[in-house]
Amino acid sequence: MSPVVVAAALALVIGAVVAVSARESRLAVIGLAVALVAAPLVADPLPSVIGLAVRLTGAILAAYLIRAALRSGAVLTLGTHLGWPVQVLQAVGAGAIGLGIAMEAGSIPGGAGSSGTPDGVTAAAVAVAAGAVAIVLAVEPIVSARDGLRLGVGLLLAVNGFSVVRTALLGSGGGLEHIVVAAALASIAAGTAVVCLGAAASGGGLALSHVPSPIRGRRPTPVDRPWQDDDTDGDGPR
Repeated sequence: MSPVVVAAALALVIGAVVAVSARESRLAVIGLAVALVAAPLVADPLPSVIGLAVRLTGAILAAYLIRAALRSGAVLTLGTHLGWPVQVLQAVGAGAIGLGIAMEAGSIPGGAGSSGTPDGVTAAAVAVAAGAVAIVLAVEPIVSARDGLRLGVGLLLAVNGFSVVRTALLGSGGGLEHIVVAAALASIAAGTAVVCLGAAASGGGLALSHVPSPIRGRRPTPVDRPWQDDDTDGDGPR
């Protein structure tokens, strides 16, 4: 098994954990970029030069589009419900389960690589484990996203993870598949950038459902609702 596969798988896992757990948006985008760039390298043999170039271009473009949208000044996400320690445990658990299932099944026919170490750890098994981590970590940002950036990160990681697992199971696809995956990444990133820009323009930072209100956090009073009068001046309701 090539050390490139192991290094790329570790980079994918670490990048995914950082992307979903970081509150600072620039750090989240850096983690996302690392995960997207590492994904096509989790294969043995590697994709063709053209296919690899297409995937890397799509990954870099996706990260750039999101980073460019965040230059408006909204730098903090609303964070994760679970917290980074829980998501690290999620990554460890998903990776262990994916690796165990792949090793139990033996060499995956037609997978990303059947050559492995004597203990049965193949490149395909490592790819399945890394893809499983990306998919599991993508669930929480998608299901309970509180801002546009986290939703986009979840969708991108899901596409990334499924792509890695598909390559592990069926082998590296042709040029058309790489174009489709790269286009999907760029399209999701473009949509995420538009959502982030719209949220920032409305004054809500990155929140998906922000409603500006000067009375949030305290009980409304007649001053806040002038159409309602408590009749303290004796002149009757307005």
